[in-house]
Amino acid sequence: MGRKRKDAEAEEQFSQPTQASQMAIPEGEIEKFADELCRFVLLQEHTKKPIAKADLKQKVLPDRQDRTGKIMKQIIARANEKLMHIAGLELLPDAVAADEENDAEGGQPTQSQAQGSKAQPALKYLLVNKLQGAVTHSPNNADLIYLGFVEAVLQMIMRNQDERMSEEDLMGVWLPKLGLSGNQTLPQHSQKAEELVKRMVAEAYLKKGKMESGAFEYTVGPRALLTRCDANQFHETHVFNPGS
Repeated sequence: MGRKRKDAEAEEQFSQPTQASQMAIPEGEIEKFADELCRFVLLQEHTKKPIAKADLKQKVLPDRQDRTGKIMKQIIARANEKLMHIAGLELLPDAVAADEENDAEGGQPTQSQAQGSKAQPALKYLLVNKLQGAVTHSPNNADLIYLGFVEAVLQMIMRNQDERMSEEDLMGVWLPKLGLSGNQTLPQHSQKAEELVKRMVAEAYLKKGKMESGAFEYTVGPRALLTRCDANQFHETHVFNPGS
C-alpha cells in the first residue's frame, strides 16, 4: 500500500509542470513580442528620453507574469538582433542601474539597500546608435546651438574633479564663463539656460543627484556615455566634424 502511494505521488510530481516549463515561451511568441518592442522603442525615440523597464514590460507583456525577468530578457535580446540588423541600433540599459538590479536579483543587497536611505534606481533603457560612421541628419540652427551647449556642459563636467560638478558651481561659476546665467536664453531658444540643463537631465545626457551635504550635483548621464565614439564625442555631435 505504501509503495503504491509513493508511486502515485511520484507520477503526480512528474505530471505537474515545473517552474522552468512554466517560464518557457514559444519562439513564435518571442518573435511577436520582439516586433512589438521594436515598434514601441522606435516610436518613443523622438522624445529622446530613457524608457523605464517597467514601461517596456507593460507595453509588451501586460498580461503575462515574468517575476524573474527571464522572458523580458529574451525579448530584448531578440529585439536587439532586429534593431541592429535593420538600423544599427541597440537597446541598452543604464549601466549603473543595471548593475544594481543584477545585484538585487542575485540576492546581494545594493549599497542603497544596505544604507537604507536611498531607493534603488529604476532601470531605464536607451536606444543607441552603434554604427561606425553613421549618416547623421542636418539639424536646424536651434538644435545645433542646443547640441553645442550640451557638449560644452558635458566637457566642463568631465574635466572637473571626479567628473562631477555641484549645481551651484555649474550655474554660478561655469555657465557665466560661457557668458550665460541661469535665467538667460541661448540664441534661437525660448528656454532659459537652467531649463536646458533640466532638459539634459530628462534626456539622460546628465544625471542629477544629491551630495552628502544635501546640495545637488551633476554627473555625465548614460546617453552621453553610451553614445560616445572613439573621438570622445556623442554621436549627435558628428555634425560638427563631418570629416571624421
